[in-house]
Amino acid sequence: MNWQPIETAPKNGTIVLGYFDNGDGSIFMSHIMWVKSGEMICGGNEHDGFVGPQKWFSLLGRDEVLPTHWMPLPEPPND
Repeated sequence: MNWQPIETAPKNGTIVLGYFDNGDGSIFMSHIMWVKSGEMICGGNEHDGFVGPQKWFSLLGRDEVLPTHWMPLPEPPND
């Protein structure tokens, strides 16, 4: 698995691993998902609800993120 440009990431609700700048010079990786306008985000916190324009969201904090790269999630362990 190699990092790929975010422009090539699936925008069909598939959860992928995203790589992005955290805004303070640090880097961050998180499960991310492209959310279409009007779709519901559920996670049990204050960010739950319907979103406005289409954007990437981190499933870790339910925050909008601006990833630069992505890769598919690895297969889970067999045991």
